[in-house]
Amino acid sequence: MAPGPEYPSGTESVICITTIRKQGDGWSGMLFGQLTGQNRVGEAAFADLNYRVKRWDIFGNLQYAYSALHERSEEYLAFDKRSVASRNDANNKISQLGGTMGINYTADNGVSAGFKYVYMLHPNQNVCSGTALTESFYNDSRRLARGWNADYSIRQNYHLVNGYYRHEMSKRRLFQTDVDMLYINGLYGQNKNFANEEKTLLETNHFNSWLYAGKAIYGFPLWGMDMKIGGEASRTRMESDNGIVGTLQTAMSSSKSVSEQNNYALFWDGYVRLKNFSLSLGLRAEHVNFNYYSNNRYDADASYTSTLLYPSVVVSYTKGGNRVSLSYDYSVARPTYQQLNNSTSFVSDYVYKVGNPLLRSANVHKLGLVASLGKLKITASGRYSRNHLLTSYFPLEQADSVLALRTFNLHIYKSLSLGAAYGFQVGAWRPTVEASYSQQFITYQGRKFNKPLYSASIKNMVVLPKSTFVFFNILYSSLAHDGLNTSHQQFRVDMNVSKALAKNKWNLNLAVTDLLNTYSNRKWMQTADVLNWSVGNNTVRKVELTVSYNFNSTHSKFRGTGAGNAEQRRL
Repeated sequence: MAPGPEYPSGTESVICITTIRKQGDGWSGMLFGQLTGQNRVGEAAFADLNYRVKRWDIFGNLQYAYSALHERSEEYLAFDKRSVASRNDANNKISQLGGTMGINYTADNGVSAGFKYVYMLHPNQNVCSGTALTESFYNDSRRLARGWNADYSIRQNYHLVNGYYRHEMSKRRLFQTDVDMLYINGLYGQNKNFANEEKTLLETNHFNSWLYAGKAIYGFPLWGMDMKIGGEASRTRMESDNGIVGTLQTAMSSSKSVSEQNNYALFWDGYVRLKNFSLSLGLRAEHVNFNYYSNNRYDADASYTSTLLYPSVVVSYTKGGNRVSLSYDYSVARPTYQQLNNSTSFVSDYVYKVGNPLLRSANVHKLGLVASLGKLKITASGRYSRNHLLTSYFPLEQADSVLALRTFNLHIYKSLSLGAAYGFQVGAWRPTVEASYSQQFITYQGRKFNKPLYSASIKNMVVLPKSTFVFFNILYSSLAHDGLNTSHQQFRVDMNVSKALAKNKWNLNLAVTDLLNTYSNRKWMQTADVLNWSVGNNTVRKVELTVSYNFNSTHSKFRGTGAGNAEQRRL
């Protein structure tokens, strides 16, 4: 829950898995197929293969996925004596292809090294076709009724290369280095034809992204403490070219932007155990140099340089089956490069989605408690953040009666959460009861957004003979504030049946999400200047059938952890 400074600042949790089962030579793999029925049918297929001969692993996988969904929504917007009602109907579909190939070598002296290449393709395709109708009123007098047909397209290529070298030495010493190279390019397009007006609007977003990153770690014992020291460096470049053409008159214009960032980090991590107590201490120093170019000109206001220290500490007490852990860490949450884009996108005649190059990173203090007391698990956390990232509506400077929907920095954000889970067993029945409370403390434009979220669930697993499992889950969450939005209360029942065959080589799984069709897709936002609410059809309810086949459960010994992972997520 507090992984320490080895990981990028802002990493919430890490699961480390060490395999202990003896693994043999030859072929091994897993074949997977899935069919999903929502209000449209989707499908997925995956094949993972590994061939081991002595110290060598040659591995790879292929994957394909296609998803489809029909969405309907209604939206109401009120601001400055004006009200806008919109109805949207859309058929969404998207397909993707991808695969991984790599090689790994493991020696008897604790040395291992490997290389892998990952490719993902979204082929050139129309991912959404839909219709929209907007009516606007000023002082209850109708001013505009406009409808349009819209097509949204995508083309994207994703290339990732990762290599690592690892040496596990005597006396608990360890050295590992990782190198990553990432390249993403593609095109997003929106083409709107306005009914009965013979007007058009075409938006295109060509983008190219590069990332080069490296990380090195050295672990060793000193003064009874297990220590790790290391460094990480990354260079990121994001180019975006946004074009706008058409006969519809708008306040939008074409734009270009380039974001460049150099990030250098040094970290130290120490762990010591004294009888029933353990202590983890960490410190990460990050130096960031960010440069922004808007329409081929350097933007000094959007660019910045910062050097900060991020400390962390975890104190744990363990006795028998009980464990209590208290942690503190200071981290950063950076905006995505898409949020920093200077582009403007047409939502309706009265709303444009606008990027914000002036966004700054949020600095987060987090205090956490995790307790495991037999079958009872308790968690608690509190956060205090400066420059927290939120999204809201603002008047658009270039046009009257138009709102800009954009992300901004809230000066102070606080939140508190508490949770508990208790699991037990009665014969074949293994239920878990969970309950949680979370609340944010936001004041914006003189209004408080503090309505707490209460949630509860009863998760039931029934173990039947011949490797058959039945899951039946009941989940509830209350009406609550989420950022500046108010999300409606939710009630849902999910069911799942899993069956293993042929000594667990085959597995059949049938799952139903939102069995009773009770999910409510409703939310609204009320600020000092704007009222917005929306309601849509249920896009959660679905039936999913999965069939998988495993043979010779041996996996590659590839142990690369990657470098620049936080930057990869931002891209």
